[in-house]
Amino acid sequence: MYRAKPQESLEPITTSKSNLAVKESQVPRFAYAAWDDNGKICLLAKFEAVFSIKFTGTVKEQQIVEKLPLDANSKGTCGSLLDSPMLDLSWRGGFTFRMVFEKNVDAGTWGIEKMDLVYNLGDTLFSGSVIRKSVKAESKKSSLKQFETPLGKSYFCPAPPAVNLYDKKGEQTVFVRLTSIQIQAFEIKNGKFSTEKRCPEVAFGSGVAEPLDLTSIQTDSVQMVVGCITVFVAIGTVAGYAGYRSLFVKRVEYDTMA
Repeated sequence: MYRAKPQESLEPITTSKSNLAVKESQVPRFAYAAWDDNGKICLLAKFEAVFSIKFTGTVKEQQIVEKLPLDANSKGTCGSLLDSPMLDLSWRGGFTFRMVFEKNVDAGTWGIEKMDLVYNLGDTLFSGSVIRKSVKAESKKSSLKQFETPLGKSYFCPAPPAVNLYDKKGEQTVFVRLTSIQIQAFEIKNGKFSTEKRCPEVAFGSGVAEPLDLTSIQTDSVQMVVGCITVFVAIGTVAGYAGYRSLFVKRVEYDTMA
């Protein structure tokens, strides 16, 4: 197995070292990639990821936070008539994060069909776990509609809403937070990301430094802003009325007494 850095990729086709070097030089910096049988890039992905993982300990439910390391090994496949494009990222501790992509020809879109995370509860990171084996948590299809993108475009988002992953019993065990994400499957030209489709909303609490446009903030957040403005207007009205009474009413009473 070829161990690849984030800007490199693992492909299923056997190639010489010189050909592999040429291919890797065509990939955007810090991006993962996969090539088809014709040597063309069919999948590009660039993102950071943090996983919050819950597990049952000997005393109570516990949780660890694991960040996707920069030196994670990558393996990408372009799929075929029977298989979908797929990206696997694996790293020390028994972790493997997988994204499976799909194309909707009728709708003219592509998206992420599935995400899953395999992790080893027997690793020392999960000290005290009552289960000592590898387990898998996977997404529900309804939670991935946010990644639907027109064919020929890339998906870009500073911080999309988090994705929950569930164990085989249907219990939510993993919370995936992706940031600075740009991905594209299918119809990639010249090995580069195509025009971006930006996400319609940005999740708070994800360390996004760039200013946000109100049109891209979630609806409930906009309502909160409007509510704050209403409160400020009400406070200003009360303060103004109080000032009116202290100046005008007292003066009238004084003139009447005189």
